[in-house]
Amino acid sequence: METNTVRMRSIISSNAFFLFLAALSLLSSPSLSQEDSLVGYGYRFISSQADVSGNLLTAQLQVIRNSSVYGADIPKLYFAASFENKHQLRIRITDAEEPRWEVPTEIIPRQRPSEQRPNKGGSAAARGHAVLSPPDSDLVLVLTSSSPFGFTVSRRSSGEILFRTDGGSLVFKDRYLEISSSLPGDRANLYGIGEHTRKSFRLVPGDKLTLWNADTPAMNPDVNLYGSHPFYMDVRSPEGKAHGVLLLNSNGMDVIYSGNSITYRVIGGVLDFYIFAGPSPVEVLDQYTELIGRPAPMPYWSFGEWFSFSKARVCLICFA
Repeated sequence: METNTVRMRSIISSNAFFLFLAALSLLSSPSLSQEDSLVGYGYRFISSQADVSGNLLTAQLQVIRNSSVYGADIPKLYFAASFENKHQLRIRITDAEEPRWEVPTEIIPRQRPSEQRPNKGGSAAARGHAVLSPPDSDLVLVLTSSSPFGFTVSRRSSGEILFRTDGGSLVFKDRYLEISSSLPGDRANLYGIGEHTRKSFRLVPGDKLTLWNADTPAMNPDVNLYGSHPFYMDVRSPEGKAHGVLLLNSNGMDVIYSGNSITYRVIGGVLDFYIFAGPSPVEVLDQYTELIGRPAPMPYWSFGEWFSFSKARVCLICFA
């Protein structure tokens, strides 16, 4: 009996030793470790086309290299940028071959995806560089063929860059989307990305905001609440000019703000951005609510139960 026990312990020790060597060899292989950690390699620019109206620019993108982390990459993407009015630029990125879930147009009226196609007679933009900027708008969109593909949105009047994805990889999988925009950390002041309980209205570098609705008591700090509002306003110092960015996506997501960048990590749908030119905070909110709908005033009678409870509590305190 003792011999069998000793033999079993010897086998276990031998197997454990070989497992330790195997794990050590994996850790000592930097190429394999790096390969496993890469979520995506980004996309390359294939071609683009501008509409004759000057308000629409489309492009075709292809994945540079497939990564199996979080699933396979969507091989081909369709990029469409359009001005629905002079203050509002829409940038939509989706699967070029298969439809995906989007917020229904019955909820937020807007152009349907099928309508965002160049009219016949549109001109093919130069390979590697494409610009969209109607003469009456202060916003300028520039596409580049840098690998990986990126785009920049800036102000015509000042050259200020509002949204820039150059240098960051676009990831687009069935259940994982990621995109980042660089920010001037010394001048950007971001507000929004609700609903959350937090100590400051202004976003703090290092914030990781989760949009996943929960019925959480509001007295708990740093938690997500009932609604998801993937919108932020950036008020740039020292001039105080503002612009807004909305990601119209109803899927769960994390928004990571580092101070020098903002990153979206979404578990589905499409990347459908709206950029509002402002340039004042009041104008940004006006342009934003023109798209999503104006807030409705609450009727006084809806507060009756709360008022009654408050009065009753006051009376009990008074006569205690």
